[in-house]
Amino acid sequence: MLYVFMCVCVCVCVCVYTCTEFKLWKEDYEKKCNCWYVQSSGKKGSSLYFYCNRSGNFESRGIGKRHLKSQGTSKLNAYCTAALIVNTNKDGSVNVTVHKTHYGHQTSMCHLRISETERLAVAAKLANGVDIQHILDEIRDNMGDSYHRIHLLTRKDITNIKMAFCSRK
Repeated sequence: MLYVFMCVCVCVCVCVYTCTEFKLWKEDYEKKCNCWYVQSSGKKGSSLYFYCNRSGNFESRGIGKRHLKSQGTSKLNAYCTAALIVNTNKDGSVNVTVHKTHYGHQTSMCHLRISETERLAVAAKLANGVDIQHILDEIRDNMGDSYHRIHLLTRKDITNIKMAFCSRK
């Protein structure tokens, strides 16, 4: 049998003015779309390539003594077609080509990470002496209509943030 798979990629071009604006736009876009883009290599000429974090193969680093996570690995053992191609112009402006279509998976929050901005906000609250339970209650009380990865925050996430920011100091 011959199987033919068609994937219609939706491309959108976005123009932002600086690298800082791009980082803010990227974080907002990832939050809206429940996806996360990673840079797998350095700059190639004037272009940066960001790929869906679900792309790639799962490679176990252990020797099999522990069970795998119940939700499974975030890797697809395939490559997702979603990508961001960032071109820097000579005047310093940035053009972004967005390939929106995710291939081989649904966008789900269980495989997302907490953004750096949200981690910094939680770390600032911890530094001010706010109790972990109070941070969790505050985040869940401010949920509103939209539902993002930060709303799935657990005590363990906050403990990990606390440990990460303590080791930076």
